Amino acid sequence: MEKYTSYTYYQKRVEHTNKAFILYNKYRELRNGFIEEEMARKQAMMQESSFDKVKESWMHEHNEVIRHFPPQYLIGKHLNEDTYSLEPLAVYDDEIVNVKLCEAKCEYIYSNPTGFFNLSIAEKSFRTKNYQTVSY
Repeated sequence: MEKYTSYTYYQKRVEHTNKAFILYNKYRELRNGFIEEEMARKQAMMQESSFDKVKESWMHEHNEVIRHFPPQYLIGKHLNEDTYSLEPLAVYDDEIVNVKLCEAKCEYIYSNPTGFFNLSIAEKSFRTKNYQTVSY
């Protein structure tokens, strides 16, 4: 059993802290690369004419909306009852899992989250611990 003095314990902590800083700096470099790539994709999409629908319904520039890209969707109800019985587009079978990919037509809207509420569906209320409901 190795006996640690306070000095060797301090040295170990310094080593681990230095390793953590090195890993954190690598993470920041990767993250900054992803952010730059994401912003370039966003700028390219914003200039396309097919992205006009998003500009109309996505309140990304609203001061309460949490910024996120690419736009996230809120999926609504199915447009047709027959969509439940569609043939699968792809099937994956394994001894552990059985996955079927089916296509269903449904309503959607772009998400505009604020943290507690979503401005796309502002009529939905928030329930507190004391069973009170708070609306936007």
